[in-house]
Amino acid sequence: MSSTTPAMVPVLDFSNQNLKPGSPKWDLVKSQVREALEEYGCFEALFDLILELRKADFGALQEAFDLPLQTKKLCVSDKPFRGYLNPSSGPFQSLAMDDAHIAENFEQCLTNTLWPQGNISFSKTLASFTQLASELQKKILKNDFGEFWT
Repeated sequence: MSSTTPAMVPVLDFSNQNLKPGSPKWDLVKSQVREALEEYGCFEALFDLILELRKADFGALQEAFDLPLQTKKLCVSDKPFRGYLNPSSGPFQSLAMDDAHIAENFEQCLTNTLWPQGNISFSKTLASFTQLASELQKKILKNDFGEFWT
């Protein structure tokens, strides 16, 4: 009889504000990213600033997805897989847009459409999250891992 231990996806910490290319900490994280991609093909990125916003983010998103279906359907886009999506099968719903990290785009595309009278709390909460997520993405992409993306 054999027992198996489930594989754990590596958790890499990108929270350090001094994480800059060329620093010893950067080199350590860079090697951890390479190892994680070679071994697992993925990793979980830890970024404390995003974790601090998590509860507020989920509350804001719940508020948006609790709106009536007809209101959510007002979020449309010419591009595939953008705007409000609710496939006929299953509980999946999505609100997607390009350049969500730019507050003006976010407000124009989502907030002003879903709440014509405005919803400053929703805008600020999710704009903060998308800006931090964009910052994390830039940190990760500064790693020189072109061979993994091609």
